[in-house]
Amino acid sequence: MTMTFSGNSPDGFKTRTDAGDAVITRDPAEIIYVDADAAGASDGTSWTDAYNSLQNALVDATGNDQIWIAEGTYYPDEGDNVTDGDETASFTITGNQDGLKIYGGFDGTESQIDERDISGHATILSGDIDNNDTKTNGVTMDADDISGNNSNNVLFLDAGDVYEGGNDVDPNITTNTELDGLIVTGGQANGSSFDRYGGGLYCDGYGTSNECSPTLRNVIFIGNEASLQGGAIYNEGGKSGASSPVLTNVLFKSNNANYGGAVVNGGNRSGISNPTITSVPLRTF
Repeated sequence: MTMTFSGNSPDGFKTRTDAGDAVITRDPAEIIYVDADAAGASDGTSWTDAYNSLQNALVDATGNDQIWIAEGTYYPDEGDNVTDGDETASFTITGNQDGLKIYGGFDGTESQIDERDISGHATILSGDIDNNDTKTNGVTMDADDISGNNSNNVLFLDAGDVYEGGNDVDPNITTNTELDGLIVTGGQANGSSFDRYGGGLYCDGYGTSNECSPTLRNVIFIGNEASLQGGAIYNEGGKSGASSPVLTNVLFKSNNANYGGAVVNGGNRSGISNPTITSVPLRTF
């Protein structure tokens, strides 16, 4: 699937300042491979033996690692550590994994990262866990196309306080944590409490001295929604925390929320949420 980064739209960029059993030993700076179609040992050590689910790779990953993901569609409720059909399941990165780099856009044969083709080999992270959205090539093209039960947050970056929905993780998520070459789609934050924010990504830096400020590059957020705020992304930096991601060449298309269809930046109670954006179009078409 090919998409073009250009144009503007009412998607909305809003700022709120008020209220398995196997044990695998890896060397530092390891590449962990993920390919839904791989038929090998499923231990992430090569394209042949790639993990079939991103969740299993995330369990194995540290902040020294890179995760390379082949083209295909990956769901948060698939993997050894999650429950099938669980709407609260997300692809979660914690502050303990700061420095982790996740790259999509591979065909499953590359040995160098510059060999990938992110336009030709779409890597899709989809919240459509019951697989009944109206989709084109695996992508929920519009928030109105969501049907049935979807993940509340496709991605959850957890460097904040348990009050905001994740574990209370002391280490921060910095710009050393990178997401690159991904399509994030079909998130539906319509649960209770803070499961109503950030259908595509909830970036939790809530609480004193906490921070969630990753780097997002070459990412498309399309067809996500939230019943309250931040259809695609909710950046939570409240209560003296911080959430200021760096976004470069990130496209928001046809996301929806009651407030801020694309992004809401929450910096209330003496917090900070001030993302850096470069080449970030907001579109509906």
